[in-house]
Amino acid sequence: MKWSLGLGLALTALVAAVVAVLAPPDQLEATYQWQPSTDGNSSPLLLVEGEPDQMNLVIPCSKLAQPNQKLFASSGRPEKFPALVITATGAGPRLDIPANLKEPTNYVPVATTAAISPTCHLRLEYEQSTRLLSVALLEPTGGKVLEAFDYQMPAEGGFEVTGLHWAPEVDAAGVNATVVTSPFVTVRPSALQLVAIAVFLIAAGVAIYIAYRERKKLTMRDRISPESNWRGLWGKLRPYPSEVMMSFFSLFIMVVDIPRYDDGWNLWVGEQFVSSGTFSNLVFGQNLSTHLDLPFFLVLGVLIEPFNSVLGMRLLPLFLAVFIWVVLRRFILPRFDLSKPAIVTAWVVTAAYILAWGSTLRGEPFVIACTVAVIALIATWPGAPSLGATRTGFLIAILGLGLASHQTALVAVAAAVAAIPLVVRALRSRPSAVLTASAWGIGVSLLLVFANSNVSRTLEGLGRYQARTEGHSYGPLDEWRRMFDFVNQWNAAAGYLTIALFIAGLITLLLVCGYYLTLIDRTTPKTLVVASAILLPAGLLFTGSKWNWHYAVLLPTAVLGWALLTQAVVSPVVRGRVLMVATPVLAVIAAGLAAAWGLHEGRPWSDIIAFAFQRSVLSKEAETNWPLLFGPKSAWWVWVGLALAVAALTYAIARARREPARYAAAWSVAFATLSMTVVVASFQLSPPIKDAIKNPREWTFVYQSVMGLVDPNVRCGAPSATFVTASDESGVAGESVQQILDKTGGAMALPPQVVMAAPCSRAPEIRDGVQEIPSMIMGRLDLAGARLEAETTAVPWVCNSFPTERSAEYLCFSRLIKIGEPLTASNVHWRQWGT
Repeated sequence: MKWSLGLGLALTALVAAVVAVLAPPDQLEATYQWQPSTDGNSSPLLLVEGEPDQMNLVIPCSKLAQPNQKLFASSGRPEKFPALVITATGAGPRLDIPANLKEPTNYVPVATTAAISPTCHLRLEYEQSTRLLSVALLEPTGGKVLEAFDYQMPAEGGFEVTGLHWAPEVDAAGVNATVVTSPFVTVRPSALQLVAIAVFLIAAGVAIYIAYRERKKLTMRDRISPESNWRGLWGKLRPYPSEVMMSFFSLFIMVVDIPRYDDGWNLWVGEQFVSSGTFSNLVFGQNLSTHLDLPFFLVLGVLIEPFNSVLGMRLLPLFLAVFIWVVLRRFILPRFDLSKPAIVTAWVVTAAYILAWGSTLRGEPFVIACTVAVIALIATWPGAPSLGATRTGFLIAILGLGLASHQTALVAVAAAVAAIPLVVRALRSRPSAVLTASAWGIGVSLLLVFANSNVSRTLEGLGRYQARTEGHSYGPLDEWRRMFDFVNQWNAAAGYLTIALFIAGLITLLLVCGYYLTLIDRTTPKTLVVASAILLPAGLLFTGSKWNWHYAVLLPTAVLGWALLTQAVVSPVVRGRVLMVATPVLAVIAAGLAAAWGLHEGRPWSDIIAFAFQRSVLSKEAETNWPLLFGPKSAWWVWVGLALAVAALTYAIARARREPARYAAAWSVAFATLSMTVVVASFQLSPPIKDAIKNPREWTFVYQSVMGLVDPNVRCGAPSATFVTASDESGVAGESVQQILDKTGGAMALPPQVVMAAPCSRAPEIRDGVQEIPSMIMGRLDLAGARLEAETTAVPWVCNSFPTERSAEYLCFSRLIKIGEPLTASNVHWRQWGT
């Protein structure tokens, strides 16, 4: 009876979770009223994707008699942002919009309307749902339509509304506009969703309790075993020496590593999540992303108030880094009876990846933690068929946690495929228990993935994301092209060799893991652990990866692969040593192909030799993508450190057998390890370190990390921001960009691209020889006493992270300009989605 009750409650919980993710949420909608005569000629209005739900604009016809005067624009920079522009021609108004959103300068006239009477009014209405722009000339009294026409926006055309701008030379009396925001981004759970979530929590909690009580009644033979006793798995509470070393190493990296250029984005999103409540789907810059990253950003947001510094924020990645190594060391690696040299190799690889991505405030560490947890569940799966039901539920729930944290969690899903035989075996032994655990596990995953949205909104968001991915890549294969393009702008041959080395290292890892499958019993979880590591790259192939550091999610594959590689070297198995020849051979072939490729593309020998340090290190001339390794004044100590690491690793492996053949093979292991991990680490560290080398006054390692990014008194408001460039200061109140450059002696390196300016409570200063950087936690926008996340746009304060021109500089603001106040919503209310 209790088994039936537990299964029934679990199924009830699952139904409640499905109802919660299918029910429509409530969404926020705001109305803005603008009169330039009282609200200012230029009012910022940052909307989701710059597109309002509705827009109404009224202009007296007397204003349209100006000769060749641009009267109105929905963007302060029409040549940069696609805008609706209304121009007076003397005879009547002309309306222009871009023919293509990708080409804002390619304007086409919508129509030219003849002014009937100086007392009439021009009315313009726009409806997003129909993408219809209606224009009419009306009599001042009675509203009789004198002339009207409708314009259907083309599929690729349209305009954005980044602000409401009226010509300052023309009197604005009688001009007014009403803008209604698009409500499809900012959401909160509806009453039905809240009830469904409550039912799920109660039903799932009781079902888990019943399952726990029934599990205690299992026979002693089934319950007590090394595989099923978690206390035995953890062993003593005393930490391993490698865990202590990893803790100190990770702490050191979190303290001395300079802030990443994307930290400000994540800090802002975390603060918005917490301040707006647990369930709120806020916009991620132009609404290209969906609501994912919720668990990670919620934890990050909680840390913001007590730790208002980058160092405090890094407590989360520090915990994740140590957690990942503890799980690897205690649950996964012991399955293979590895020798000390193999453990040392695993530690080195893990440390290299932590050096690469550990200190950044991103979701990848969260994903890796979920992935190693999945592999650990597989590695510690109980041998008794009657056990495994609880692990099945936790396995599914962890997958949901990963998928709700970042898109790259598909690697965890791929790893979980290896657990299918174990789940099937447990299902045959205890079907009711496994179904119960699966039901609440699926319910947890559904609520995590769709926690602040629902299924239809998530699918819509993913579709919008895929439709607006210009410049982004669609997976690792395309990412290799992006990596090559990025590296190749500094060193012609480096791109070819980098990609070749990366492929060679990945192939070697898969060969080692696959080879190990031939040496072990295929019926044990050990085999499935290796299989899960092999499946990780397959999961990444299905990920819409667009950044280099997404490769960090291959950490479990790298750690296990190099550990097995080292174990094969020191083991008496001859085939293991023979396989190790593949590593240097693949590396040599990769280097040769890279050089041949470069020559075929017309690359001079000087560029190819430059990668061999002739120009990059010895003569210290050209800039490279790897200043940490090849940059001026920063190469010697890094290479000494790497040499010592190679020597130490080789010595540790050679000590195991004291044979020349193993000694040579150990060098192959060390070379292969470094060829993989150093490339990954270099890509992550190069942009901020390059910036630090080029602007020493504005960056220091410890100051920016320990002291935080900026004095808390400097609070910058994103809603009041606008865009200016160094070549054009029109419409900018206060000092121009050039004046700022003159005052700072050119210390602020402005790129030729767009720059953001926003008001702060005070101007940043130079303190202790270090230029303050504007607060990366953006200011809040309070509208009618309610938070309106949909009306703020998160733009990184450090712009131009990947310049396309060699002359382009990374940007750090040294002064901000107050340029106007945002409009205040006249009406803010919630409405149910789809109504």
